[in-house]
Amino acid sequence: MPAPMTIHHPYVEAYLRCAAASMHEAERRSHEVRSSSDCVNPSWHALAGHGRTTNWWRVEYGGVARPEAVANSLAAEYTSLALNAFEARRVYALAALAVYAFPTHPAHWAFWARNAKQRAAEVVHEIVCESSLWPSTKAG
Repeated sequence: MPAPMTIHHPYVEAYLRCAAASMHEAERRSHEVRSSSDCVNPSWHALAGHGRTTNWWRVEYGGVARPEAVANSLAAEYTSLALNAFEARRVYALAALAVYAFPTHPAHWAFWARNAKQRAAEVVHEIVCESSLWPSTKAG
């Protein structure tokens, strides 16, 4: 059985920081090439009620977090890290759940933007359904 891991695990918290940084970098590059808008101002289309943390680009295109990027994202901070594919997906799923209800969290849209929410939901569902933390309900 895999070791218990929560949203407060250091890997999850580190991946949230990486996801937020990746999203901000992608947004900055988008504005440099003006690929998604003729607006030069990075705070363009700020959404009411969310201040400087949310804008139209993040909601639509901010979904840069990927389960297959978890190990590489954490490698700089954890040099001896060796996550298998399931463990990386588990870190991704916990990170996605940690920010799901918090659209003002710096990493929220990296998982839950329109271009990524289906992937995030699928990985969360997969991890919950395949987790060995609960007894199997299969007849047998």
